[in-house]
Amino acid sequence: MPELPEILRIGRQMKEVLRGATISAAAIYQPKCLNVPVEEFLCVQGRRIVDVEPRGKWIMVSLEGDLTLLLNLGMGGELRYHPPSQPPAEGSACQARFDLADGACFTVRFFWFGYVHLVSGAALANHQAGQLGPSPLDDAFTADDLRKLVRCTRRSIKSLIQDQRVLAGIGNAYIHDILFLARIHPTTPANTLTDAQVNRLHTAMREGLQRVIDRGGLKWETDLFGNNGEYDAFLVGYRKDQPCPDCGAAIQVIKTGSTRTYICPYCQPFPDGK
Repeated sequence: MPELPEILRIGRQMKEVLRGATISAAAIYQPKCLNVPVEEFLCVQGRRIVDVEPRGKWIMVSLEGDLTLLLNLGMGGELRYHPPSQPPAEGSACQARFDLADGACFTVRFFWFGYVHLVSGAALANHQAGQLGPSPLDDAFTADDLRKLVRCTRRSIKSLIQDQRVLAGIGNAYIHDILFLARIHPTTPANTLTDAQVNRLHTAMREGLQRVIDRGGLKWETDLFGNNGEYDAFLVGYRKDQPCPDCGAAIQVIKTGSTRTYICPYCQPFPDGK
């Protein structure tokens, strides 16, 4: 499932390639991924792409006429650019296709589910993509800002920082290593974190995500041009029974709500010390 590092890379590539292009035609092959009827959605045709901004797990494509095309790959998928000389292969599966005036196109493919939404004007503020929290990579997001977020809830710290309305972009792929780097157990009530733990968590989020960004995202995720990322150097994530890179203890998997989390039982002790 693509998260902040992958979406950031794709969004930046889309901005470079698509900004200024005009959507000449749109085809929707899976109407249930839309938030409006197909007939209404097709008003994107003939509109120029003004800008592209990646935000959390969403890509926001600003169109002329105060419209925003919102793309989310859900549990996995591909956004792909096809230059005029390399159109999609005959019979290629996708849920949506956008042809451009210069002969190129880009396609949206979901493996399970995803979203191709269209909103206008101020309606963006009422859409889930308009209610995202700050990115943990934003320069303006400080350790003090994080401290304010954790102080007001007893939710587990894992649940809190995966809530896209609180922080945008962190999901279950990178949460394991982030909490390991911060030396915090995932079930720790957020408002019990010490100032030192909050500072470590703030640093861990930025460093943990940046190391993935520097390698182009996960090895099994692709960018706008079909190139795979290079990152697979997880510290504890997805490494059950393998040695912790710091203390050598066997990495464990614990159930946290409806998901599982990989931890080092010694580097990330249970909140009550047991």
